[in-house]
Amino acid sequence: MVTYYHLGNYKKVIDYSDSIRSDRYIKTLLKTTPSADFWWEVYAALAQIKLGNTAIGLNLLGKLNVSLLKKEINQEVSHVLSEYFESKGEYKESLKHFKLYQAYKDSSNVIIQKGVVFEAEQKYSVAQKEVAIKDLETKNLQSQATMNKLLGLAILAILVAIILFLNNKRQQARRQIERQQLVDELTGMEKEMELDRIRLKTENEEAIISQRKIISKNMHDEVSGDWLAVQYHIADLKDKVKSEEALHALTDIEEDVREGYINAREFMHRLNETSSKEQYSTFSLLENLSLRFGPGSNLQIHTEVDKELEKKVTGSQNEELYKVVREAVTNCLKHSGATRVDIALYGKDHSVVIDIKDNGRGLSAKPGTGLGMTTMRERIEGLGGVLEVNFSGQGAHIHGSFPKAA
Repeated sequence: MVTYYHLGNYKKVIDYSDSIRSDRYIKTLLKTTPSADFWWEVYAALAQIKLGNTAIGLNLLGKLNVSLLKKEINQEVSHVLSEYFESKGEYKESLKHFKLYQAYKDSSNVIIQKGVVFEAEQKYSVAQKEVAIKDLETKNLQSQATMNKLLGLAILAILVAIILFLNNKRQQARRQIERQQLVDELTGMEKEMELDRIRLKTENEEAIISQRKIISKNMHDEVSGDWLAVQYHIADLKDKVKSEEALHALTDIEEDVREGYINAREFMHRLNETSSKEQYSTFSLLENLSLRFGPGSNLQIHTEVDKELEKKVTGSQNEELYKVVREAVTNCLKHSGATRVDIALYGKDHSVVIDIKDNGRGLSAKPGTGLGMTTMRERIEGLGGVLEVNFSGQGAHIHGSFPKAA
């Protein structure tokens, strides 16, 4: 209806108002409700005035409480009445309504401006809230991304730690297997040397026994007869000699011959005896270690030996020195984790020197307190010497010396 009014279709406005007024329900409301609530009547009255039906329009407006209407409707009423009274030449009345029109218009503009400002403020507030929400969403996304990165790094660190742990375990197991293989190899080498030593000992003893038996037999066959012949000649001379002095001299000679005969028989019996004493060669051991654990082996043993010293070392010294070297190498294989061992055996002044170094991890216990180290020290001290043992992060160092045989 308002649209028709502003388009200038006043007849349509009047028809629309009549159709509303004819409704039964609206008729009931017209009797019980103030007519100001029925704004369409105002537009119908203004349409009558616009169409020239001034009396009808003014009569209809007179029945309405215009002050209760909305400002935009009052503004339009004042405008139409101002134009109407101006056309009639009633300028004073026209001016009054024009002022009302302007007042309503200014008020409407203020309201509109306030509405615009309020709308702008609302839009600004909404925009700020949207920016704050976007900032919060961005921060949340960044925080989530950071958490995801940290979680990913933590998972990666755990995986790396597990891989390193498993790799370390595998390496430890492999090193343990390699060490055991080296120990087994050293044990096998010692067994081979032991068998060689037994074989050589047996061969030497068999040869010695054979030679002794030959010598004993020859002495029995030849020397024993000669000793008996001498005894018979002395007995014959005693029967023929008349001088007491000569008789005593022959008796002394006879006793010496008898004693020499007895000693000769005992010597022949000793030649038939066998020796069971073991023979050890430290020099052969060092040579075999250098060959067996050379380049390409997980443990490399380098030896430096004074060959001339072999002639100056007694059997007991050789045996004790052999056992010291064997114990040191075994300890290195089992405990130090070394990859290189250097062994030097040489003479210095009037002493025999043994020097053993490895590049292992050393020991955490007090140096020289283990059973193996104690045994090695006792062996060197038993030869009248001194053994020093030192451990560090760079490996073990065993240095011993004892006097050469006179």
